[in-house]
Amino acid sequence: MKITIKSIALPLACIIAMGLFVSCKKKSTFGELLIEVEASVLPQSQTETWPQRKAAWVQDVKNAQNDVGVLRKLLIEFETNIQYQAQKPYWHDRRNAWLESVSNAGSIAQLRDLLIELESSFTFSTQSTDWQENRSDWFNRLQALE
Repeated sequence: MKITIKSIALPLACIIAMGLFVSCKKKSTFGELLIEVEASVLPQSQTETWPQRKAAWVQDVKNAQNDVGVLRKLLIEFETNIQYQAQKPYWHDRRNAWLESVSNAGSIAQLRDLLIELESSFTFSTQSTDWQENRSDWFNRLQALE
């Protein structure tokens, strides 16, 4: 069996290129991850008025980029449009302190932690069935935010 440099070089170049592509992959933003978790919430778990606001809210989140002040308001607006029965019972006691924490958040890292807490408050039936498959990746990308 004769092995040529060409037969090794091309596959090796592809492997190296794939490795570089993966390591150069763009990091997610807080806004992108907020939009993803919003999309996971089933319509019956949201308020009746949310469908009219949702498209503009998504655009507002995209426009906010890393503006913590704007993102605070949009995170609160998202939570406000989740029905109480879509959240675990403890949330009713925790909610006011959570809202205050969001209002006082001064960084993306603080908002990240509060978004994790919010998403954890959702009951299993609040989110789409494919969310459980995607949640781990979403959580890892969220944890990578600073």
